[in-house]
Amino acid sequence: MAASLKGTRVLVLGASSQVGYFLLPHLLACGAYVQAVSRSGTPEFLQSLTAVNWLHPETLPEVLPGTTHLVSAGPLELVPDWVASMCEPEQVAAVSSSSVLSKRDSSVPQERALMRAMAAAEQRLLAQSQSRAFSLCVLQPTLIYGCGLDANLSVLARFIQRFGFLPIAREAWGKRQPLHAEDLAQALLQVLLRPPEEALISPLAGGEILSYRTMAERLFLALKRRPRL
Repeated sequence: MAASLKGTRVLVLGASSQVGYFLLPHLLACGAYVQAVSRSGTPEFLQSLTAVNWLHPETLPEVLPGTTHLVSAGPLELVPDWVASMCEPEQVAAVSSSSVLSKRDSSVPQERALMRAMAAAEQRLLAQSQSRAFSLCVLQPTLIYGCGLDANLSVLARFIQRFGFLPIAREAWGKRQPLHAEDLAQALLQVLLRPPEEALISPLAGGEILSYRTMAERLFLALKRRPRL
């Protein structure tokens, strides 16, 4: 029997993402009343979840009465403003990125600016959790993949399927710890079911460390093709 969130009003940001694909059914199974935010309406791959209340961000009221839980798999920079619209937030679980740490001094200005914006959002959420006394957990996952919706491994897989090879640098031995979207969804769910006693910002990685070259070879094998790098 699923642990209970019965009667809990949960606002889900990034609901149409690959993480939302796995998260929404789990929330419903736990009895939550799910309010999913999407700019494009109900995604085709989630139309079977008729119990989900799909909302457009521009039609939402400035204040969200009765919504006590927020879980976000969308852009972290938007989460503090959503939290501010909640009358009595009790729990907030959000996805950031491990790149906040690994790329904060990136040589690419746009990347560096994005990481600083995410880090600022993390700190703003921490301040909100302290001033408004709600439980907070921000997860910083590594490379996320799963169900063909990501912009990482799925893009590489489609390239392999089309051209039969994958161009990578000869020295492609940099390490990766890919994390499946369902594992991230489960982690977010467990945060809601068993909230941390203190505000938490925590890295989250997959269980296996792979070089980029090995990861690419695994893609070929998963597609039943001989690796051509």
